[in-house]
Amino acid sequence: MIEEHYKHKEEERLKENLESFESTLKSIKSKTKILESQTRFLKDFNTRLEILLKCFEAYSFEEAEDSIANKNIATNNKASSITASKNSVVATRLGEDKDNVVNSSEDEKQNNKKVKTMPDNSSTAAKANPMEVIETVFEKRPAAKNLAMTLFEIIQANEPISLDNLVKSIKTSKYKAIEIVNVLIKEKVILKSFDRGFVYRINREY
Repeated sequence: MIEEHYKHKEEERLKENLESFESTLKSIKSKTKILESQTRFLKDFNTRLEILLKCFEAYSFEEAEDSIANKNIATNNKASSITASKNSVVATRLGEDKDNVVNSSEDEKQNNKKVKTMPDNSSTAAKANPMEVIETVFEKRPAAKNLAMTLFEIIQANEPISLDNLVKSIKTSKYKAIEIVNVLIKEKVILKSFDRGFVYRINREY
């Protein structure tokens, strides 16, 4: 009887241990699922944060360009105003002497003739070959140059194209694609606009 009693007690204790172990396993499994869910959330959050930072970077670049352009316009306007003032003073002084006026008019005619005969290189510059621009900008970065040419060709064939579709078309990271695209935007090879998301087009003025 005593042996049976001890045997029964041992079985109960073993059963309790098994139940405790099973409960511990269930708790570990539950916490593991929570951890996996949080890990997936953090990965998705990091991806979205990276894209958001790149968007801010692209906007900051455009704002800087606009600021520089506005400064250039203000500088040109100031220079034009100074030039106009100087011309006014010169005209007043020339009006005091008829001979000087005549000589000045003749000189001005000669200068105008020279200006007319000078070649206009602005249209040539505006019609630069985009591929030549890419070659020059990425001259010391062969891998980036090849990627830039590929991106340009994809945009040209599928414009307007979103960033996601652009990345899907090439074997590179979204970060690298954004870096190259921002350079092409800076060089005015491509244009960016917003239509339910960022889309890219070829700059037809080239």
